[in-house]
Amino acid sequence: MSQCKYDDYLPVSLVALADPGKLIVPPKSNPAMQIVACSATIQQRRARLMTRSSKRNLFFVLSPFQLMCAQEARERFCSGETNHLVFIDRNGPGTTEYTQKQNELDDKWDNVSQYREPRRRGFPRFLYRLRNTALILSRQGMRKGKVFLGDPYLNWFRYMGKIYGDEVIWLDDGAASINVIKKFLGLGLLRQSNATTPKFFTVFSSPELEQRTAGAVMQNDLQVWQRRRQSGQRIKPKSAIFIGQWLSERGGESQEDELTAFREGCKRYEGWDLTYISHRHESQEKLDEIRKVMPVKSYTRSIETELLQQEDIPELILSWYSTAMFTLGHLFPEIKREVLFVPLREANERQKAEWINVYEAMVAQGVACEAFTQWSEKDA
Repeated sequence: MSQCKYDDYLPVSLVALADPGKLIVPPKSNPAMQIVACSATIQQRRARLMTRSSKRNLFFVLSPFQLMCAQEARERFCSGETNHLVFIDRNGPGTTEYTQKQNELDDKWDNVSQYREPRRRGFPRFLYRLRNTALILSRQGMRKGKVFLGDPYLNWFRYMGKIYGDEVIWLDDGAASINVIKKFLGLGLLRQSNATTPKFFTVFSSPELEQRTAGAVMQNDLQVWQRRRQSGQRIKPKSAIFIGQWLSERGGESQEDELTAFREGCKRYEGWDLTYISHRHESQEKLDEIRKVMPVKSYTRSIETELLQQEDIPELILSWYSTAMFTLGHLFPEIKREVLFVPLREANERQKAEWINVYEAMVAQGVACEAFTQWSEKDA
């Protein structure tokens, strides 16, 4: 889950990444361009995203999941238009993240440009971004259109949206979207959908949230990806996968606490065929300890793509708070999902609040989280 710094990006979102005094005037309603929700329960409600057609759209992405969301948005909202993908790479060839992105990239883009920047923050990354900005401006010109930001919490991405976007839409960067949307709801920024409203296309939405936000938040239910599912898939009884995360690696929890909670949680599934699916940023030291409990697999594609193409799928999916618990719920509603509760002993107040928001969202979407439910009831 990304660590969000609300104060850093809130002022920009208030004007939809446009200059104060130069706010975009919303176009007249064009019913042909409005998006009719597919769910039978919300057929009468129209989303207010992507209200105009564009000659050229730009998509800025960093991670494999951002790319997945960008390709979904392109097919849903930008069919028949010119779509350019701007790919920022922090890892380079030979890394798991680079390989996953290359494997997820399809051939439906009109143009794909890749730019390197250092993985570590600091002055060298700043210099790379100056260089990349100059290259993008020289190659893309100044023509405006829809801009989709895979990681809108980056000042640089939002600046690109400010330059190129006559409409800016935020895609998902993991479960951090849950906390951002909740923050904006509390500030009253999502009650109306217009040129100055932050707009989200997210797997974490719901019909109720869409109604509360007048279409500013629209659910990404992965319709395009659902069509890729292999026919005739079978559930393998008493089989489960545990989707790993870089949890202790990011801080807020020690590796010892993570492994202890992991071992204790897995005891409930003694006799099951359990496999651990590693995250690309997990440490080898931690994975070596996990191998003492169950086999560990590393995928060169996203977990969603892997399961969509398998003949046998697991009966159960386990994790801590992975975004995949939401995406796989859309793609495989027949698979049970359950999460272990992250020990919060070493987390700061912001981390605790963000994790709790994510757990509440998972419970609301039908993910079993017995330990969190007991903890929250006791805390109340």
